[in-house]
Amino acid sequence: ENAGKLVPTDTQKEELRLLVSDLYLAWAEEREDKLDWIGAEEKLTIALAANENNEVVITKLLMLWEDDPDKREQSVIIYETMLERHPTDDSLRRKIGDLYYDMNGSEDALEHYLTLYQKSDSYIGSLMEGRMIKLLDRLHNEYARVHKDYDQAILYFKLLSEINPDTNPTELLFYEYLKRSNQLAADDHAGQLELSQFAE
Repeated sequence: ENAGKLVPTDTQKEELRLLVSDLYLAWAEEREDKLDWIGAEEKLTIALAANENNEVVITKLLMLWEDDPDKREQSVIIYETMLERHPTDDSLRRKIGDLYYDMNGSEDALEHYLTLYQKSDSYIGSLMEGRMIKLLDRLHNEYARVHKDYDQAILYFKLLSEINPDTNPTELLFYEYLKRSNQLAADDHAGQLELSQFAE
């Protein structure tokens, strides 16, 4: 009579959640044995939803998605979660940066690359440095020409100049000029005179 009123405890709920994850993992492995990769992925996704800390499930999913360009977004979400738990794992951070780079996530890739670059001189002259130069060059142009956000364009240009000393500094002066020009009121004659002198 009281069966319908029974409520599982938090401990029981946790045990059930872990059990569901393990059951779907076993089902996924059975699908893998039969080379049913779609079925395996489906079961692994359910297992991960039941227990997001199941490292075996995470590893198997990432292996399934590794060479699939359409799964990069899902992969990077999992890797980001892993990085939150292991923030000093440089190889993991590099993998995330490379995934974002491949996905054209310019600023996301740059954030991870910069973190690594600032930690070690070993990246000087590396492929990653070349990618950073390419990203920064794209971003400062995009913020200046598309968004008209000269503060951000200046920030990215200065970062580019620090990494690549051969960068032509005249573009920075141009951004400074555009920034000042945008901030000038139409009746600010003193400011307009100062701007014209700056341009000289």
